[in-house]
Amino acid sequence: MSQSKYSVMKVPISISEKYRDFYPQPKSNKKIFYLDTVVPKENKNKDYTEIIQKVIDVNSYIVMPNYPVYINKNGLKISSDKTIYFQKISQIIFKGPADSRESDILKVYKAKNVKIYNPNIVGSKFQNEKQWGEWSAGIAILGSDNVEIYNAYISETYGDGIILADQSRNIIIYGGWIDQARRDGISITSGINVSISNLTISNTTGTLPMCGIQIEPDWPTDNLENIVIRNVIGFNNGNATINTNVGPMNSNEKEYGKRISITQENITDYYSTFAIGFVMNADNSKYTPAGIIRVKNIKSFSSKNFMWKDGGKSNVIIKATSLTDKNGKTILLD
Repeated sequence: MSQSKYSVMKVPISISEKYRDFYPQPKSNKKIFYLDTVVPKENKNKDYTEIIQKVIDVNSYIVMPNYPVYINKNGLKISSDKTIYFQKISQIIFKGPADSRESDILKVYKAKNVKIYNPNIVGSKFQNEKQWGEWSAGIAILGSDNVEIYNAYISETYGDGIILADQSRNIIIYGGWIDQARRDGISITSGINVSISNLTISNTTGTLPMCGIQIEPDWPTDNLENIVIRNVIGFNNGNATINTNVGPMNSNEKEYGKRISITQENITDYYSTFAIGFVMNADNSKYTPAGIIRVKNIKSFSSKNFMWKDGGKSNVIIKATSLTDKNGKTILLD
C-alpha cells in the first residue's frame, strides 16, 4: 500500500464520540488505592513514574488521580491481577523519549487478569526530543491472558495505539477512540480469542503500515485464532482502516499447520486511503496456513480506494459479503 498526500483531519464529534462511553467505577471487595494521595494535584507536572509504579506493584485496585500525570520513558508495568481505573479527567502524558522496544506506556507484559477502565493516554509523537524506531504503544499486551480494556482514549503515540502480540489470549478491547497514532491504531501480531469492538480509529500516520487496525504476524509460528473485529469506524487513516497480512505465516521450508480464523464485521470508513486490505501470499511461498477470514458489511463513504488485495495461492479463504464503496457499488472479491 502506498500513501497519498496526507494531512490530519478534524474528526466530527458524531464519529469521535460514537463509541466513547465512560465507565463508572466498578464495585470491588478489594482494597482500593487512590493515587491522588501520593500524587498531589499542585505538583501535577512532576514526574511521578517511580512512585506510581511502586503503588501498582503492591496494590490490586488502583484509581488514577482525576487530573493529568506525567510518565517518563520507563512507562508503567501492569502485572497480574490488577484493575486500573481512570476517572473522567484522569490522563497519562508520556514524556518519552521513545527509543527502544520497551518504550511502551502501559506495559501488560506476561500478565493475567488485568482490567483497565477509561484509559486516557497521550504519547510522545509530537515531542521535540530525539526518538527512533516504531515502538512506544499506548498499551502493549504481550504474552498475556485475560486482559480487558474499556473505553480507551489514546492519542499521539510514537508507535501503535495498542499492540497485541506474543501469543496473548482471551483479550477484550471494547469502546473508545484512538487518534493520531504514528504507526497503527491497533496492531495484532498474534492472539487467540480476541474481541475488538466499538472503536473509532483516526488520523493514523507517520510510519508504515499506518492502518487503523493491522493484523500482521511476525513468524510462521504465530497464532491468529478467533480474532473478532466488529463495529469499527476508520477516519482518514494513512493506509487501510483494516489490513490483514498473513504473509509472515507462510513458509518455503516447513508446513507449520497453523489455522487462521478472523472475523471483520460492520466496518465503516471515511477518507482513508483504503477501507480494507489483504495480503495473502505475495511471495508465492510453498506452504501457507489454512483457515477463513470472514468479512461482512464493510462500507466506505469516502475512501480514496475501497480495497487493497495482494493475492497468490493460499489455503486461507476470504468469505466476503456486503462490501460497498463510496458510490454504493457492491464490491466482489476476486
